[in-house]
Amino acid sequence: MRNARRAPLLALLLTAVTIAPAAAQSRDMDSYLLFALEGMRTKGLSVSSGNIGVNDPNGAISSSHGTIDAPQSDVVAGMVRASVRSRCRRLYANTVPDAMPDCQPPGDFRALALPLMSDVLSECHYPSPFPDQCATASPVIVDLDSQRTLPPGTYGNVVVFSAGSRSGRLVLTGGDYLFCSLRAGRSARILFQGRSTVKIQNEVNLGASAYLGPDPDVSPLPSAGDITLYVNGPAVRFSASSEAHAHVYAPNAMLRLTHEATIQGTFLGRLIRTERIGGGPTTTTTTSTTTTTRPGVTTTTTTADCHALCGNGHIDTVCHEQCDGSDFDDAHCPSSVDGAFLSSVDGAFLTCRPDCTIDFSGCPTTTTTIPPPGLREICANCIDDDSNGLTDFEDPACCAGVQSFAMTVRRGQLRPRGATSRLRLKTTLAETGLATVNPLQQDVFLQIRPAGGTEVLCAKIPHDKFMRMHGAFKFWDHKHLVASAKGIDDLTVKVRRDGSVRLRTVGNHVQFRTPQQNSLQVTVGFYNAAAGDGANRCSTQTRAFRTGRSGRLIAP
Repeated sequence: MRNARRAPLLALLLTAVTIAPAAAQSRDMDSYLLFALEGMRTKGLSVSSGNIGVNDPNGAISSSHGTIDAPQSDVVAGMVRASVRSRCRRLYANTVPDAMPDCQPPGDFRALALPLMSDVLSECHYPSPFPDQCATASPVIVDLDSQRTLPPGTYGNVVVFSAGSRSGRLVLTGGDYLFCSLRAGRSARILFQGRSTVKIQNEVNLGASAYLGPDPDVSPLPSAGDITLYVNGPAVRFSASSEAHAHVYAPNAMLRLTHEATIQGTFLGRLIRTERIGGGPTTTTTTSTTTTTRPGVTTTTTTADCHALCGNGHIDTVCHEQCDGSDFDDAHCPSSVDGAFLSSVDGAFLTCRPDCTIDFSGCPTTTTTIPPPGLREICANCIDDDSNGLTDFEDPACCAGVQSFAMTVRRGQLRPRGATSRLRLKTTLAETGLATVNPLQQDVFLQIRPAGGTEVLCAKIPHDKFMRMHGAFKFWDHKHLVASAKGIDDLTVKVRRDGSVRLRTVGNHVQFRTPQQNSLQVTVGFYNAAAGDGANRCSTQTRAFRTGRSGRLIAP
């Protein structure tokens, strides 16, 4: 199957070669660029070749506020909803709520038979059972400005670090690989020198402007069809302006493509989400357009209004933004020890300036981040055991790399009440990748400290104190019988249908004195003593609160 592949290409803001029309809806996996098992939601995308489909008879392709621009592609799903301006070669659907005049259905589009494929996993040769030996393998760390070459084999978590213009390069010589997880920072490169199959037990995360695909320096040059990634984990993410040239099969995952990502191949996920073309408001998307052509490929580049884009909440790499709001991508705190960089959890100490550059002034110093020899952080005891200024799930020893997620504090308030505080907090712990948490089996920790400060709230909600109610995990203790909860009255964890995880908590007399400093680090940890620290999951953000009356701290 793979030898006959001609990889389709998606390029948000790019156009490329087309393919010949088909007479009926395709049931060939190789003809699809994007293929979702259950559903697809997009804020708008541009596809130059390759079909778009959803397999589930009850599944939908939804872009009610965005345009699908795919004039050479078939769009196939039980229901399709998109802007009236959308274009496609053919539309196959049983329900089309809104007219799409530039998508011509071949005859009666209500006659579509689903699912398209009865055994999708066999169609893409997905391994069964999926191998899990990676847990005993050694991790692979590619440092800044370095290159590491891997022969075929089994490896643990694979991380390619980057910071600013400094990035690592991972080279795979070809063959069969097994990774625990794969993560690449901004502008990092993952290069394949020959036909490769990579089985990945957990998540995949490609940072902004990162590249995964054939090594351009080898001959003969491999193609996207020579590179196959099988992903068993719950999340695959390709960030802004990243490139992935491969076939990616992730039937258990939420597959996310953010603004200006470029993919070539076949990309399969349980659910697929893509962001709006150009990554910014329609009034600021372009100031000029340049088109260049090489044989078989036409590329259209759009110049953004960078002044307007700064402040939209996500990094626009075309404007050379380092950060935007709470989006720091894979930026880390620098350490003064031999130029090394701390793990991604330390991004919590960063703040984003109004001009979308990173302020590193809140990062820990060497004296507080390098633990004394022989000391080890013991997770879940609310003690800074290794004396590095980081307690439990703030510490990379307890939660680092793919275990750590970027939180968004949507609303928060701390109001002084003597030696205690009135606490109100609403957060999004993760948009994707954290949906497997289970407070019925994992203790939940809430930690709050002034950024760079010493006093920390460390509240523990034991797993046996949660109940499952109305689709959420709930804890309440108005009589304060659970001492480790530190005065928290209610705490709710909600895993939403789109894979995002939210946490809400309330406490009228929380055992934490409201700080005078208005920048707070908020951390939530999930811990199962029987599973070991490798199973820990955490979410963190350093959030600027505004000062209100009577010493209150308020966000936003």
